[in-house]
Amino acid sequence: MQNTMISFPDYLKNLSPFPIPEKTGDVIYKKLITNDVIRFFEVECGKSISGEPFVKAYFKQKDFLIKSLEIITDHLSDHGFDLNRFTSDMCISKSTLHRTIHSLIGVSPCDFILYLRMRYAQMILTDTSFQVAEVAGKVGFNCPKHFTYSFRRRYGLSPKLFREKLKQSQSQVVVPSNDKLMLQKVTNLIKDNISDTGYGLSNLAFDLGASKSTLYRRIKSITGLSPIAFIRSVKLNHAKSLLGRRNGDVLDVVYASGFSDPKYFSRCFRNEFGVLPREVINF
Repeated sequence: MQNTMISFPDYLKNLSPFPIPEKTGDVIYKKLITNDVIRFFEVECGKSISGEPFVKAYFKQKDFLIKSLEIITDHLSDHGFDLNRFTSDMCISKSTLHRTIHSLIGVSPCDFILYLRMRYAQMILTDTSFQVAEVAGKVGFNCPKHFTYSFRRRYGLSPKLFREKLKQSQSQVVVPSNDKLMLQKVTNLIKDNISDTGYGLSNLAFDLGASKSTLYRRIKSITGLSPIAFIRSVKLNHAKSLLGRRNGDVLDVVYASGFSDPKYFSRCFRNEFGVLPREVINF
């Protein structure tokens, strides 16, 4: 990535662990990890081209990154998964893999695997039913001591202390009482995850440290909209801003604004603003 404001390691390090409230399986964790990386890629790609992630190579790069993420996340618990296996599964040379991963994320393939394992460990540690040794095994470490060493180097504290600190910080998180402040915080969170089609009420509730029912009532009382409708409104306004700044494909804006269905997007856009997306481009 060019003109990166924050490195990929620092980006992952600053993310919340995002605990899963119930035992829903490793698939959920892996999906969250994939979303984290794609979000970084989209934001940094946008910074490198005047704030808008619309370049000819964009979707090709994203497809490559998604494929690499699928392979890594399928082997997070496999201590034998290394650069050779990664290269073989991607069906490319080591030099091509290194060059491409570094250009997209800014780290080597080996570091990419390690950082994702550490992110996975971060998430699993939120589940106190797992001992640290079990977490080590689930993220591809044969030796718990080596895992603890790697985790401490990454986060500055041991897995045990990380878990204790997380528990303390979560008990102190509250939803802002001031309506204006609360609404601004909600809006910022939506914008930070604008291209994520799966970002909804559950994600907002977690990020704010509130229950879904409480958050639903607060947003409804302040805006008159349900949380889903409010999220959609923020995304549509983001889309309108993008359309107004450039001449280009409406389809690009659809995906960059967190919609997966162009027809649904156009219908929502017209209901919100009274015009079709293409009319904004041509205005």
